Amino acid sequence: MRVEFAPSIEAARKALSGGDKALILLDNNLPDGLGANFALELACDDRHAQTPVIMVSDWPSPGMWEKAASAGVLYVVNKSDFDARYIDAVLREFQARKRWVN
Repeated sequence: MRVEFAPSIEAARKALSGGDKALILLDNNLPDGLGANFALELACDDRHAQTPVIMVSDWPSPGMWEKAASAGVLYVVNKSDFDARYIDAVLREFQARKRWVN
């Protein structure tokens, strides 16, 4: 699997314009905005609305949780609790969905 790093929302937009991604791991605190707002943007974009999103934050606030839920974010995880099991769970679910569609 290829991993692409985007240090800002603008860089993420550019990376996403290059094609579909299997998963988006999104920090809520980015230099040019909030990941929760970007997750809402992605949810409204037909090209990316079905892409699974995991959001990480040092200080998850109630407003961030609400936006993440509205955007269909699969997991909101405190950075200190984040590990590979979240990525594994999302990728397994994504593969299962693809099998059902095909």
